[in-house]
Amino acid sequence: MTGATTSSGVDGLATRLAARLLLLGVAVLQRSPDRLVYRLGFRAGRMASRLMGERRALARANMTRVCSALEATGRASPRVSAAVRDDRALDGLVRDLFGHWFVAYLEGAIAPRYDEATVRRRVHVSDPELAASALTRVADGPGPVFTGLHLGAVEMSGMYAARTASMRIAAPMERVRDPILADYFLRTRGAIGLDLIPIRDASVELLARIRRGDGVALVADRPIGGTGTSVQLFGAPCRLPAGPAVLAVETGAPLYVLGCLRDGSGDWEGHIERIEVPTAGGRHERVRVTLDRQVAAFERLVARAPEQWWTLLFRIWEDIPQA
Repeated sequence: MTGATTSSGVDGLATRLAARLLLLGVAVLQRSPDRLVYRLGFRAGRMASRLMGERRALARANMTRVCSALEATGRASPRVSAAVRDDRALDGLVRDLFGHWFVAYLEGAIAPRYDEATVRRRVHVSDPELAASALTRVADGPGPVFTGLHLGAVEMSGMYAARTASMRIAAPMERVRDPILADYFLRTRGAIGLDLIPIRDASVELLARIRRGDGVALVADRPIGGTGTSVQLFGAPCRLPAGPAVLAVETGAPLYVLGCLRDGSGDWEGHIERIEVPTAGGRHERVRVTLDRQVAAFERLVARAPEQWWTLLFRIWEDIPQA
């Protein structure tokens, strides 16, 4: 009994020490030239892909599906078309995928330092009027539901919304076991207007916030803590969370798909699209139609830069097994 207690105490001390060292690293990153950090992180990710054979094989199979679907439907960029025909071009996309995955973690560490002026200057929004309308609180109506993918700079999508919106925005957060790290995320995101709430039983809190006019944001390209709903994504069946569609149907809230893509210079391109939510028909039917429209918007967003969709590093489709 004594030995178990001592071991637990040592493990807890090691965990706390690791968390403090990680936060120290974050502090160093936040004081470093960010464009240089992102470039180095991208190169490190591309190199690391060579050491992660199983994950690279899964990413390659997933990327092949996306590129083939885009080519078949006439939505492929020249680079994607080349990847369909040339294994070397495909491998280049996969290496870039790892690079963008690494950079996403660096952005998560650095982004809280960006003030509103910096965010507005460096995130180039494709439809500024729609973005401004979506982020403006409505006096007598539900708040908006924002959804997106693990695509490009997820952190910068949240930063832009939180920094420029005239409302609070809440997002579910996966459980962070270490209390030091959990406190860091809650404190830094809360300070800029982004409230993180525990993912378990989050639906009640999200509904309450929408009904009082606040916004909610959910990343919905991979089920976490649930089985998801069957959809067709890039021509093949998979399961995605129906949460954004359900919230929009139940509250009458406007639903937006958004994403922030890296432009290669260290800045970002912001994209936003409103999803029409049907008001006629049964609840199940309206959720189904809304979800299908959301998935179509996801495909349009991914088509802009499939190498930035780092969910491709994980299992998505039922017929492509985990490597």
